Amino acid sequence: GYVSNGDINKNLLRLKLDLFYSPDLALLNYIQYDDVTKELGANIRLIWRRTPENIIYLVFNKNWVGEDLLERRFYPQWDNFIFKIVYNWRP
Repeated sequence: GYVSNGDINKNLLRLKLDLFYSPDLALLNYIQYDDVTKELGANIRLIWRRTPENIIYLVFNKNWVGEDLLERRFYPQWDNFIFKIVYNWRP
């Protein structure tokens, strides 16, 4: 919330959970809640390194907006899915 002199007092709750199935396959999870905007966001990335130069990324982002974290009432705001391939070709 806001304090009387106009400065912003923001609290963030963050959770980071990374799962490595092998040196070449990982699932990275990042969740964050902001008490000023009342937004809850998630970023989930699957990273598959086929070779050191060739990597496939699957990324999912989701955002919810809510009244209060303790009330557990959040409404979907937006989401997106990104597919990215990094490929190096050398003749």
